[in-house]
Amino acid sequence: MKEALKAVWRILKIVLVFFLFLGIVALTWYAIETAAAGKDEPAVPFVDFILYLLGFGEVDSRDHYLQTAFSMLGLFAVTLLSSVFTVSLFDLRSKVRISPEIIVESRNRASLKLNTAGKDVYNLTATLIAKCGQDITTEEELFPFIPKKATQKLSFEIAPGTPIYKYLRASYLKAELEPQLILTVSYTDIESGQEYTMAQKYQYSTGKSRDILFGGDEGCDCNDSFEAAIQDYITGNTFKIDLSSIWPCEAEDIDISYGYQDLKCTLSHKQAFRAKVHMNSSRTYEPQTFTMAVTNDLLGNDWTTYYDLGCALKFDYMVDDNITVTMELKYGVDQIIKYEQRLRPTSNFRTCVLKLQRLRYEELRNVRELCFTVFYKDVDPEDPTGSFIIKNCVLEVEAQEDTPLLRSNNFDTK
Repeated sequence: MKEALKAVWRILKIVLVFFLFLGIVALTWYAIETAAAGKDEPAVPFVDFILYLLGFGEVDSRDHYLQTAFSMLGLFAVTLLSSVFTVSLFDLRSKVRISPEIIVESRNRASLKLNTAGKDVYNLTATLIAKCGQDITTEEELFPFIPKKATQKLSFEIAPGTPIYKYLRASYLKAELEPQLILTVSYTDIESGQEYTMAQKYQYSTGKSRDILFGGDEGCDCNDSFEAAIQDYITGNTFKIDLSSIWPCEAEDIDISYGYQDLKCTLSHKQAFRAKVHMNSSRTYEPQTFTMAVTNDLLGNDWTTYYDLGCALKFDYMVDDNITVTMELKYGVDQIIKYEQRLRPTSNFRTCVLKLQRLRYEELRNVRELCFTVFYKDVDPEDPTGSFIIKNCVLEVEAQEDTPLLRSNNFDTK
């Protein structure tokens, strides 16, 4: 019913615009002819000008060049009406129907459906676009072939940097520049060889009139508790790095155990690790000889989204007296860039903070490794053993954004 009403309204708009244009042309010609006619000459009715422009009747104009010009305008209007009707109403866009709703199924996934009617659909590309001010994020999926009368489910990830995440975050945080979420679908008609494109716009609102639903089947009432959980996730300012992915490099000089427990807290294997360093094996050590705990599982390789959000890399550390640990963040698109920070011995946990705005924006598109390195020059040669603990490693938003998702054009921060 909704699609039928849209089609009717589209027809009415086309017809109204056509007759408005034709009426303006006919009125202009009528005014010129009336002004030029003598008082004793019978006036040509206004309706005759409209009928003539539509191809019916005859108008005896004083100026044949003027008559030819207005005839061309009338012919242009009629031809344009025919073309618009052909493209808008009688093309094959009805072969694909886009679901008017997006269903948020879990904290990590959302989906919608495409339905094909009529004949087979080839080379279908679905592109989800989130726009907030100058920031545009896209996610694309290609289907080489979808059989007729089939329903294809499109599944989209909800994670920092994805269109749905950015759109919902801007909506929840009430960005000054109204965010938009649009799905465009393009496909090829195999019979004519023509390509067609259509679009569906989605909106999130606090009321019942919304196109993004949370949980359950299409058309169901929104699950308030589930939506609240999603909102907490979307607006959360802490993104945890899984420390269980840490592994030892030069393993004969370091042992790693996962998790941490003391009188105050118990942390899981994902939240903390302890490294015992013993650089006293049979190896020959030079000052730059090293051992390290390293991970490349870092919330994806592209950290520009976290830069946009105003994040800092944070973790707590405690280091024994005999050693000094060097935290190294390796990143870079064309070459490896290394950011280093020394973690000196401390008997209590301290917090290390690295604001991403201190790094180069474009190079953060490829974050490669986070390393906790011990060089031989940083151990006590008399007792080259020690340990260090790393816990609660996160990317965290430093302060509430005034305009979420909008970043500075200054890529190289100082």
